[in-house]
Amino acid sequence: MEDARFSPRTGHTDRMGKKRRILSALLLVAGAVGVALLALRPTEPSEPIYQGKPLSVWLKEGYGSPPLAPASVSAAENALRALGTNALPFLTTMAASRDSPLKTGLIHLARKQHFFKVNITRADERRGYAMSAFHFLRADAKSAIPALIKPLNDGESAEAVAFILADIGPDGLGPLTNALTNSDWKVRASVVIGLGRFAKPYYRDEYPVSPSELDSLAKIIVPVLVNSLHDPDLHVRHFAAMSLGWFASEDESICVEAALALEKCGTEAQDAVPGLLQALRKQHGVSAVSNALKAIDPAAAAKAGIK
Repeated sequence: MEDARFSPRTGHTDRMGKKRRILSALLLVAGAVGVALLALRPTEPSEPIYQGKPLSVWLKEGYGSPPLAPASVSAAENALRALGTNALPFLTTMAASRDSPLKTGLIHLARKQHFFKVNITRADERRGYAMSAFHFLRADAKSAIPALIKPLNDGESAEAVAFILADIGPDGLGPLTNALTNSDWKVRASVVIGLGRFAKPYYRDEYPVSPSELDSLAKIIVPVLVNSLHDPDLHVRHFAAMSLGWFASEDESICVEAALALEKCGTEAQDAVPGLLQALRKQHGVSAVSNALKAIDPAAAAKAGIK
């Protein structure tokens, strides 16, 4: 007679029972993670709805992971156009999004499990959607500026908000330059990158700025960037150099001032080289730009034919 303790059927049943217990435990953990994430979701202004769909869904479909379908981008822009300033409180909250270390860990766990889908968007993704939305709205979003000052001065959200304020236009300059007094280097670095956004070629190609308007902006921004070349933090100095390089390439009237300041920084201004080379190709301030390139990157200068 077969001993039940050693029966193959009994062993199979034990193994199946163990698998069920493990599966149940995993499901409980996954469920707990999902519930915790939902509990950690921030309190937000009422989300605007367009054609029966929440604004965040339009933004995710339009500005989510590339490649972006033109129809989806157009649909998101239609939603923003229709909602207008009613979308700004929600978009401002998205721009200020931040995740605690606990929430970040829970999101990581939730995305590793495959038992059920937890539809939680990371803070950096939400900030990205807000940036795209504000980039489309531009000056129409200037009433949101007061609410953007606090997240601008937060190291986690500063870069997104600095870009947003630059996209809004000249009205955003005051908060940007004021934030350069912040003790957090991440805030100051974000500001100098944002200031450079006024001159970056891809930005101007999409929304052309007249030479006179760019000149007016440069007269305010370039002295600020020159001062930031002496910031105690290396990151800030590098980004200031990069932004100055772009201004040198885009604004002939301010080019010499920018190039002279960059020349004094020597090899530490390497991030300005692309902009200076572009200025050279445009014949902006040739003598000053040539001297700056020789001081910053002799090899790049020689390759460009500078003797």
